Amino acid sequence: MLNSKSKVMIVIFSCLLLMLTGCIKELPQPENSSPELHNDTFSNKLSTESVEINPVAFSHHEQEFEIIPFYKEILEYVEQARKDRAENMELLYFDYVLEPFRRSAWGDTSSLTVNYYQVTSTKMLDKLEEYTYLLLKDQENINDSIKEALIKSADVLPAKEKKKIYLFPFHPDYDYVSELMKGIEGYAYDEEVIILSIDPYHYTNNVLRGFVASNYYNAVYSELTYRKSPTLLDSVVMSGKSHAFATIIFPDINIPLVEPLSKNEETLVWSTMADLLSRQKSTADLYFNFANGDQSVGIPYWSNHRIGYQIMQDFLKYNPDVPVEEWITMDSSDILEKSRFNERFE
Repeated sequence: MLNSKSKVMIVIFSCLLLMLTGCIKELPQPENSSPELHNDTFSNKLSTESVEINPVAFSHHEQEFEIIPFYKEILEYVEQARKDRAENMELLYFDYVLEPFRRSAWGDTSSLTVNYYQVTSTKMLDKLEEYTYLLLKDQENINDSIKEALIKSADVLPAKEKKKIYLFPFHPDYDYVSELMKGIEGYAYDEEVIILSIDPYHYTNNVLRGFVASNYYNAVYSELTYRKSPTLLDSVVMSGKSHAFATIIFPDINIPLVEPLSKNEETLVWSTMADLLSRQKSTADLYFNFANGDQSVGIPYWSNHRIGYQIMQDFLKYNPDVPVEEWITMDSSDILEKSRFNERFE
């Protein structure tokens, strides 16, 4: 159980974790859509009372896990939002989804809140309901993939804290993000809680397992490291570490965030980034400048993830005997030096 000091630290650090594990800071506003959709494709197929969605709890080498679909709460929100004719959508979402999530994740007395664009209200009720029922239909397969990824990750990097994986349908306002991310978004909120958002039309088991592994790594990282304000280099290397870990667990996974840069792109990004690595102030803004890209100067999307991953690949190439348990807490400057990444540009 977390003490009060830990809870305060998690609140402070939650924005940092979103910065490090997410890919986009400020999402463009979705196109205006009808506040109420009633195509009845999935409407009223099942009442929320008839939906049985049980968490899946298991242990592996004395480490505890729980997979918790938050579908019933989503469907209750949809049902109530239709009754209220789309009034007070944010308040309804808070009452039916966010509050139950907070209590489930951290307990009745916790004051923690969730600030994550995937866990927000929407007026696209039919699509949200459709996504949820499709995930319900595929839940056994989803659970199997998540369980496999957690067990294999724990075998390589054991954790101290129980890991709770909460499942939500991908936010229907952001279909274009789903296409970019291959149907999965993941967010390690702290050392215990991981949120996964899944698009039933775009996700694959391959990508799902990869996101589970990388976010498991981020959750364990929260257990082991002091939560300090990071430099840009810290942020970049941490992103690279989580993706490198995922590829160690699943060598054949397809990670959308780390598609290789061309040689010219890599040179441009690194030359721009190298002058900023030691800055302590405005780190979030610096980080997201590379996350969002800057097409005006030729910097592609997710350059931070892609450079960080390449640094880690070089590090692992030249330091194959350094175990994950050691490099997870290694200083980012040591990782960079031992990766010889700078030598590419000399």
